[in-house]
Parts: sequence; structure tokens; C-alpha cells
Amino acid sequence: MLLFSMCLTAVAEDFDGIPINSKQNKWASSKYFAKGIEAISDDDLEMALDMFEKEVKQHPSNGYAICNLAQCQFIAARNEMRIVIYSDNSSEQDIAIAKKRGNKEINDALPLFDRGLTKLPSTDGEALCQAYRIKAFMLRNLENVDSTQVAECYEKAITVHPCNDAYEGHMDFFFNDTEVVVADAQALRKLYPDDPSNVKLLAYMAYRSEDFSQCVALCEEYNAMIKSQEEDALDSQVASLQLMTLKELGRNEEAMDLALKYIEDYELNDAAQIFMMLAQIEPELAEIKVKQRLFAEISDKMLLWNTMLGRIMQIKKDYGSALGYFKTVEKTDQVAFIYNEIAKCYYMLGDTENAVKYIDAATIMNEGEEYLSQRDHMLVNCGMASKLISEKMTGVELTNNIDNTQLLQRFILADLLLQERDYAQAATILEPLLDKDDDASALSLYATALRGLGRDDEAQRCMQQITEIDPMPQSAIPNIIPALYATGRSDEALKLANSLALQWENYQLDSSGEEIPESCYTIATLFAQIGEMDKALEYLEKHFLHDDMPYDFGLMERDWRLDNVRELPQYKTLIEKYKTIWKNNATTIKNPSKS
Repeated sequence: MLLFSMCLTAVAEDFDGIPINSKQNKWASSKYFAKGIEAISDDDLEMALDMFEKEVKQHPSNGYAICNLAQCQFIAARNEMRIVIYSDNSSEQDIAIAKKRGNKEINDALPLFDRGLTKLPSTDGEALCQAYRIKAFMLRNLENVDSTQVAECYEKAITVHPCNDAYEGHMDFFFNDTEVVVADAQALRKLYPDDPSNVKLLAYMAYRSEDFSQCVALCEEYNAMIKSQEEDALDSQVASLQLMTLKELGRNEEAMDLALKYIEDYELNDAAQIFMMLAQIEPELAEIKVKQRLFAEISDKMLLWNTMLGRIMQIKKDYGSALGYFKTVEKTDQVAFIYNEIAKCYYMLGDTENAVKYIDAATIMNEGEEYLSQRDHMLVNCGMASKLISEKMTGVELTNNIDNTQLLQRFILADLLLQERDYAQAATILEPLLDKDDDASALSLYATALRGLGRDDEAQRCMQQITEIDPMPQSAIPNIIPALYATGRSDEALKLANSLALQWENYQLDSSGEEIPESCYTIATLFAQIGEMDKALEYLEKHFLHDDMPYDFGLMERDWRLDNVRELPQYKTLIEKYKTIWKNNATTIKNPSKS
């Protein structure tokens, strides 16, 4: 989602004093005042306080100095309070005392600021505007902010000196009020007709209001304005907004053409991501558009077009063609992303040896954890769970001293051991986690291990314990459902499972155009555990139809959560159906050609 906040300039904080803009002002030549302003520009709070205190003592009617002194006192009090609040060594009592003292000092600074404000000359609109903005900032930092007073300050700032700074503070405060922000942006547009940033802001507001036709028109106007100021200029934020808006209007072909132009002319990565979102909607059209670029007589983006075609073929589930495009890229651009995509294609084509080889290469090249979970997934489904267990066991010390990293490692390892029916080792791995895990995942896995070992009474107590955890976080719901069922509360379990399934029904795309990994498989396993076999089969089929890598036959053969459904004839029919589809996809690898 495009963020409106990127259009607004943050309201000034900390040192943002009120200088004297006119040399004719009687305070302009005051030594202490000049040094105080210099200290503000140097972020020297201590010096600024000292100079303004001396200036106010020498010239008690200098409203500029009084306002600056009050702001410096305010900032000093706020900073002292924050030091205590954010210190690792502060007790709750220390924090309470610091808050009480800090809030009193902060509140004490406001009357002083108001006194200075009354002494500012009515002819100095810029100074008054700045003063009202600073007062609004001070009010917004109070513990119980009076929104009416804040709004009045910003409105007075606009009245005494209409300018960008005054309106921006007002818009920032009324961030969620579209009507106010639009009115301010339109006022700014009249003040600064040649400033494209106000047109950009109005375009974002039109998008937020779902006035998509107006948004497209404003984007086009903005693009024309910036190009008139700088030939061939492009604002990537507005370009992305324009593409997203065309998509909302259903003008997909126009959006695709524009996205490809932005990619070709400006190498705009956001445009490539939005194009892939559109490819999810119209893969055939996307393929034609990219092939037109790929087969052009001259193209310096052959690798990019081949990569995009590979991803489009994945969307179409034509993994042989996808692999051909990615292999073309691999000859020149040997990067982790391409290796990962090649691994996925091999995996979908049933070539487990090459799938593991390429995912291993991607993991090594990336030097991080981005591809580790996918590698685990592939190893399990390629019948190499024992290899994975062996690798993970070497990284887990069988002690009770467990940090957060080891928590996750043990969860993964325990689940793998349960898949391999090694219940004793799984129980050993899980026991140190039972008093450290706050969402009952460990208890759920431990209960399964106990049942596998024939210790049913202990398993039942674990399940009862899960239902008694209060408060239970949202992440615990998949553990609560089978626990409710196991303890005789089957109606509650079914109601919660249906509610969870309803929440996870909607399939969405992420910014790169990929489907956000859905949990149809998880829902299927939950229904299987509570005896709802028809529902379990329904969500297994949805998993095959919608998930990015659906052919998890290796996992399904081992997954203890599917034990109740695995022997059903309907389950076997479903698996055979999709195994046939998989085999049909695993044809000879196609090579991309102009034909």
C-alpha cells in the first residue's frame, strides 16, 4: 500500500527557534540574543539556555528571547525525562518520578512561552507563524494534549503568515481527516502554483478517497509539471501511485504498458513489482507484453525480461518454460534469487536432486536466512528429512540454557522429529521449552510426542493446560483448537476453526506480485485434528489450487496432523489427482524461443 505520509514533511522538533528576520528590529544587535540563536543552529541546548536567560534578564520585553527561552526549557525537561524513561537501569519508581517532574517542567514552560508570544510585534508575521507552530509542537508533547488548542495554534499560524510550514503542520495534525488535508493542499496550490509537490499531495489524497479517475489525472499533471522543470524527470512514488490507480480502475493493459515503459526508461523496480501484480490477474497478456520487449531487435534488458517471463510462467504453472527462462538468465547473472527460482522449478518438475542443489546454492550465496525455510521444505518433501534433522541437531545443545534463536530451532526440529515418528527425541527437545513458550506451541507438540509414546494421560493434561492459558495471544489459536477438541469442547473447537478459516479465505498479493503464503494447509490440518474430514479435504484442495508451492506430497505422507484423514479413500483420490497434474507438468524442459 502506498503511504500518504511520504508526501508530508515532518513537523519540526527540538531546536526550531524564532530568529529576528529584520536588521531594523531593536533586538537584532543584542549580543546575548545573537549568541542564543547561534547555539540553536549548533544544537547546543546548554549554551542556548544560558544566552536566552541572560537576554531576558537584560531585555525583559524581548518576546523573541522569551519564546526561545521557554522552548529551550521545554526541550531540556523533555530530554531529561526521556533519558530516565529509556535507560535500562531505571526502575519503575525512577520513571514515575521523572515523568511527574518532567511533565511539571514542561507545563511550566508554556506560560512563559505565552508571555513571549504577546510581546512579539504584530507586524512580524513570519515570527508569529513560527511561534504558533512551536507552541503547537509543545502542546502535542504534553501528556494530555488539548487537540482544540493545537488546532487553534496551527490555524493562527496559517492566518498570520500563510506558507508551506504553517500548512504542513496543520496537515500533519489532521493527518486522518481527508477533507482538511485536501483543503490545505488546494490552498497551498493557489499560493505556489508552480510547486508540483502540492499536486502530488492531492493525487495521494484522491487515491486515499478512492477517487481513482481524479488520482490518475493529477498524476499526469504532476508528471507534466516536473518534466517541464527537468526534462525526462520521473518521481518513482507518483509513478507507482499512477500504476496502482490504473490497476484499481481495471485498466490493466494501459498499466502494463506504462509499467514496462518505466522499467525500460528508468529501471524502476516498483514498476516491475506492480507489473507482476498485474501478471497475476492477466498472465497471458503479461506474457505477450514482455515477449514484445524480449524479442525487440535491440534490448539492453534481456536478463530482466527473461526473469519476468520466468515468473509469469510460474504463475501459469508452466514450470518447464519457467525453468528455461531462468536458466537463460543463470548463464549471465548467477545470483541467489535466480538460483532460488530455478530450485522451485526443478522441485515442481519432480527433479528433487537439482532442486536441492540449487536451493543449497541460493542459501550459501545469500549468506542469510531468506531461503532457509524453503530449503527445509524441499529437503523434507524430497525424502531427506533425516539429513535435515541431522544438520539441525548439531546446532542445538541439549541443555536448559535456551535463547530466542534456539527456541525457534527446537520448534522446527521437534516438528521434524514428529514427522519421522521419533517421539522420544522430540519430547527431549521440547521439555526445556515448556515454561518458556508463551503461545502453547511447545505444549501442543509435546502432547503429540507423549501420545506417540503411549503416555495419553500426560498428553491430556498438556491439552487441558493449553485451554487454561490466560491471556492467550492470537498466534496460539491453531494450538487452542485441537486442545479444545481433545478436552471435550468440540463445539467451541469447530466454531473457532470456522472463524479462523473465514479470516484466511481472502487471497492477496504482496508488493512483488506474489501471493502472500496462505494457510489453507494449516486450516486443513486443524479440521483433520478435530474430526471434520470433509472440511479438511476441502482446504487441502484449496491448498493445491492456490498456494505457491502446493505439491507437498512428502510432507503430507509424514505430517502427524493429517493422521485422521490420510487413510480415507477421498484423501487418496485427491492426492492421486494432483500427483497426475504434477507429472503432466514435469515434461521436457522447454527453451524460450521467438516462435
